[in-house]
Amino acid sequence: MKEKLKTRKLMQTKGKTINFQGQNIYMGIDVHLKNWKVTVMIENVVHKTFSQDPQAGVLANYLRKNFPGGNYYSAYEAGFCGFSVHRELEKHGIRNIVVNPADIPTTDKEKKQKEDKRDSHKIAKSLKNGELEGIYVPSRGIEELRGLVRYRKTLVKEIGRHKTRLKSYLHCNGIMIPPELDSASRYWSGRVYPVAKNNKNDYSLWGYCTPGNTRYDRIFTG
Repeated sequence: MKEKLKTRKLMQTKGKTINFQGQNIYMGIDVHLKNWKVTVMIENVVHKTFSQDPQAGVLANYLRKNFPGGNYYSAYEAGFCGFSVHRELEKHGIRNIVVNPADIPTTDKEKKQKEDKRDSHKIAKSLKNGELEGIYVPSRGIEELRGLVRYRKTLVKEIGRHKTRLKSYLHCNGIMIPPELDSASRYWSGRVYPVAKNNKNDYSLWGYCTPGNTRYDRIFTG
């Protein structure tokens, strides 16, 4: 109760002007694609938990309006959004860290009763208590190169799966792949295509291996 009264006094000054100069404002953000759940803490008091649009500018405007002059600190769990949210928060004057979800102190009850409000509150509290350590945030260029390498690996795996499906399909139709083409090869697609083409009496097989066919485009132009 005393903490709440203290917080109210901080928000009420002469002339109805609000000033949080020198005060630390802590925020735990549960990031999602369509919205963010944000918990704001002042000292040991949870000021408010609310949902907002997934934009750093919206949060920054809220803080400047309600906590002008304060020192803004935030944290969110590493996830699908990468570090783009981190960079936007930093650009708007919010000192942010990205944390490993496994590093956030969590009770057994919180694990069993997981929800956005509880998660954002947990992050804000841990941030305020100095229990969180941010993970390494690479530069935008490094992050883009990482994404490119990962995407290439994904495409290579997909091409491999399509080749396996094609070999199985040919074998099912009595068309044997020559031994020299049975293993992986840089020019595997171009060498196997004539094998399928020479057996075009099978309409379904020829349709499978004809340029312009979706399956063909995914396999032979990969």
